[in-house]
Amino acid sequence: MLFDQLPLEIISFIVGQLEELDVGEKPHSQFWETPKDTLVHLRTNLYDQADYMNWLLFTNGSRNNICNARLVCRAFYNGSFKSFGKLLGDRRIRITKTGIHDLDCIGNAIYLNPYIQTLTFGTAGFLDSNHANVQDCLQKLNPSDSSRLLSAYRICSEWQRRTNKNQLRIILRAMLQVFPNLQRLRIVHQDVPVNHLGVWLHHESDRRLVDSVQEEIGSLYSNELAKECFEHLFIALHYAKIRIRDFRVSCGKVNNIHLRSLINYYLPSLTDLRTFRIPVAGMHLLPKPNATQTTITKMLIGAPHLEDLSLIVNHGLLRDYPHNVTDIELHNSIEFSTHVFATLSNHMKLRRVAFTKGWAFHEDALIAFIHRHSSSLRCVVLEYPYLVTGCWKSALHRISKMEELDLEFLGVRWPLQRNGDDGKALGEGTPVFKFPVDLDVSCLAAL
Repeated sequence: MLFDQLPLEIISFIVGQLEELDVGEKPHSQFWETPKDTLVHLRTNLYDQADYMNWLLFTNGSRNNICNARLVCRAFYNGSFKSFGKLLGDRRIRITKTGIHDLDCIGNAIYLNPYIQTLTFGTAGFLDSNHANVQDCLQKLNPSDSSRLLSAYRICSEWQRRTNKNQLRIILRAMLQVFPNLQRLRIVHQDVPVNHLGVWLHHESDRRLVDSVQEEIGSLYSNELAKECFEHLFIALHYAKIRIRDFRVSCGKVNNIHLRSLINYYLPSLTDLRTFRIPVAGMHLLPKPNATQTTITKMLIGAPHLEDLSLIVNHGLLRDYPHNVTDIELHNSIEFSTHVFATLSNHMKLRRVAFTKGWAFHEDALIAFIHRHSSSLRCVVLEYPYLVTGCWKSALHRISKMEELDLEFLGVRWPLQRNGDDGKALGEGTPVFKFPVDLDVSCLAAL
């Protein structure tokens, strides 16, 4: 074939043109990282669709095109490893029998594993086979199907519960070591399987059987493995001596006790970290008694070369109930932002920062932070930001007048500030600003 005569580099370039990330077409979508293809993300909560994943995925069309290109001929198959390796970074690997087997298969593909730079792990798993959801669901089927499928489910469930933790960590360590260029780790915390886990449903007819009765029962899978997933991964990374440059956790209701394994095992390896995007539990905004640092500030100190930082505060008060926030809650949020700003004072390579959902600031402190990092910052995203002192008109005007600032984008969604009359939260509309703009009085009137 004609394609067989092309240099491998040319074919790799051609296949690379098929790569397309799922970015919305609205103004500034690339800065908000807003996706447009709901079939890719399969979200269950449209309220959080703009920031649920904390990263962008390939479009469905791009996935199909890259996979089809691999089937054209041997030359295209050999020239597609780079793009296919990127595509596999979107695949959600779970700590299940099938998930571990899939990871092993990827690692055994010796021509492919040098191109694996990203791995995404999910935290979903199987319930105990005696769980009411499993029993109630399968008992609705005829006896022969019920017995057969329950036996298949039990195999997956028991593997998950009987596999020794130390053994699993050794397995993960050995598997991760085969990827010499692994740089990015992503964890889906609110991992709700849209499709069925594992291979316990071998045939499409079995899937249809289970789907026909499952909806009224509830999920057949657990999302309670987050803590174990964090621990297994960070211990394996530690002993495999893999230094991650990009670490992201999807949004969701997270208790950052799950991140203690990162502190305990992986903190010395964070010096190479460039991108850090995680949700923060509201109950852990401040240091514990007799401690001077929070878990988050410890991590930030350990990662002095950060360029991209996103912290999503998940107590939800400032987002969901801003008018009912107490002075104590505001005080805690202010203290947290003060801790973070102080910790980041010497992180002089920050290009993108996103503070979303539960942040409160003093106007002067926010302006001082942006001014401190004006030489490097290119993108600032603030969502549900609450100004306890000052006002947004003044803050945005001061930002626009910073001569040293070279922002490409400043995004402010659903800003809040204190009402001077009663001290309650006052909504300030939903402005989105793109730099460079002149935030004059007429522009600020939109607030």
